[in-house]
Amino acid sequence: MYRRNSHDMGLIDEPLPTFPTKDGCIARVPYASVMAFVMCVIGVILFAITMVWSFNASIEQAKRALEIENIPWLDKVYLSFIIVAVLMIIMALFLLCIAVLSTGSTREEVYGHSNARRGGRASCVMGLIVAYVLNILWMLVLSVTAILSFIYYIFSGLCASLTVYNETNCLDFSLFKPFVKDFSVASLVLCGGKVQQFCASTNTVITWYVVGFVGSMIICLGLTQFLATNAANYAHLNNENRYIELKEVMYNEGMSADRELSMRTTVSRVTEMKRPPQVPSRGYETSVNRSRTTTHETPNGHNVRRNSYQRSLHELNGWADTQY
Repeated sequence: MYRRNSHDMGLIDEPLPTFPTKDGCIARVPYASVMAFVMCVIGVILFAITMVWSFNASIEQAKRALEIENIPWLDKVYLSFIIVAVLMIIMALFLLCIAVLSTGSTREEVYGHSNARRGGRASCVMGLIVAYVLNILWMLVLSVTAILSFIYYIFSGLCASLTVYNETNCLDFSLFKPFVKDFSVASLVLCGGKVQQFCASTNTVITWYVVGFVGSMIICLGLTQFLATNAANYAHLNNENRYIELKEVMYNEGMSADRELSMRTTVSRVTEMKRPPQVPSRGYETSVNRSRTTTHETPNGHNVRRNSYQRSLHELNGWADTQY
């Protein structure tokens, strides 16, 4: 069976096999899943590093404002950020492995049998569930980072309204005193050096929170892309038999067309070999006879040009016939 050329709609020499050919290393790479994995890794690194820095700065800022000396659960928060980063990278690797096994010729080699394809579909479904749950969780994290960025944007606006840092220019946060009265007795009125430290920390922390927001957004985009690739891989695994059946139908149609074309060529050659020679027509014989009757044969030993020249001399000049 041969493919048809798109330009002249004729048959070309490249054969179309029944089963798909084996792909090379480059064709087996799931580029969409690799891109999603890179996005998740970059987002996790940005989120983890900047959130640790910003959380540390926010805790120091809260200690000064609330006049608290020690926070016992601070180390646990640092550890939780590290655990989240490591788990997210592991989950991204898991989703990437599913994509590698479900792409190109690797899918045909690993999931060749029906039981293997069933396991491949189960792994794709598991990848879909994991990516879906992680996407929901990171959307919540994205919302939290957006809220923190908005709060520090308000703080930076309040700090920008202060022209100088002295005892007369103060920031009054006593409105939030009922929320912290259980563990702090501070007045929440920042003046002088306290407000200067507060504004310096605010201008630094807001940048880190924005970077953390961008990192969490990149993670959400990568997980969304993992959802799309896992859904496509599940469809490929589910319809693999249909693709093979379609290729077999195309192969059979091509074989029948080639057989019919070869039979037509053989019949035309046989008819050309058995065709009798053509007999000249009667008009051709008549023209040949006429040409034979009109021809003049010259005697042997005479030249036609010389005889005609001598005859012309005898006719024009009468001296040849004069008797002396």
